[in-house]
Amino acid sequence: MAIQDFFYFEDHFGSDTLDGTRWDLGTDAGATAFAAGALEGGTIRAATAATDNNQVQIRYARTIFDAARNPGAEIKWKVDVVNANELEVEFGFSDPLTDDTLSAVTDVDTPASGNGATDLVVIHMDGDQTLKTYALVSDGTTDAAAKTNFGTGIVPVAAAYATMMVQVYANKGYAVIDHNIADNSAAVDTGPDTGVLMRPHFTLATLAAADKTVDVDYFRLWTELP
Repeated sequence: MAIQDFFYFEDHFGSDTLDGTRWDLGTDAGATAFAAGALEGGTIRAATAATDNNQVQIRYARTIFDAARNPGAEIKWKVDVVNANELEVEFGFSDPLTDDTLSAVTDVDTPASGNGATDLVVIHMDGDQTLKTYALVSDGTTDAAAKTNFGTGIVPVAAAYATMMVQVYANKGYAVIDHNIADNSAAVDTGPDTGVLMRPHFTLATLAAADKTVDVDYFRLWTELP
């Protein structure tokens, strides 16, 4: 990778504290924000409160990624408990959100975005919707919101790590779960306009009166440079 042509950043969270110059956090009342601790490999941890729709979020601190430069991101994460209808997850790129404890996607059954986001490509799952498994959802300033569903057998496994990769292009996007391109990938032919700056975020919510503990092992970011 020619460093003059590409930005690449990888954080395995090996420092004593979470780097506040790199990461911003969104935490609902009663939840515990992502923080470094005494976990193997430097893994960071957060926990929701035992309250329906209680969320935690981590996002890159700078809004610097343009679809024209083909940005991408990857995360490795796990959650301690997975019950039907009780989990919401979102990972990917969007322009800045109005409320940083809410997702960018407001409806995955009939794709729609909100919360201040106009341009996005995200993997989204919402147990309150009819579709309770993963979809790749996109929207743009000029494009309408759209989605492609992943296979319904691709679901989180309690206390087991999963990886998610989202790759953004001008008005399109692509994603892979667990590095399985053959079976666990999805693409959309709509998405962010060029010239709209975005940043990646990861949001997790409990959809019941039961807390969820979520660990993030690493976060990778990349983009071409002007």
